[in-house]
Amino acid sequence: MGETRTRSLVKAITWRIFSIFLGIGISMMFLHDIELVIKMNIIFVIVGTGCQYVHERLWNRTKWGIEINEELSSHDEGL
Repeated sequence: MGETRTRSLVKAITWRIFSIFLGIGISMMFLHDIELVIKMNIIFVIVGTGCQYVHERLWNRTKWGIEINEELSSHDEGL
């Protein structure tokens, strides 16, 4: 049981879209320079998306914290 690479990538991208608006809003409160804020967020989005994807893939490799429902598992085998 795990996620596909495509699912991990889509999750990372949708998180980045949300975080762009969050980052721009917070940055503007302190910097008041839209050009600087946009440049900073472009860099952050590129680096952050790659880091999020790697983070998701690493977590997908571990079984820690995943519970398998035996009843559901045995039911799925019959399908």
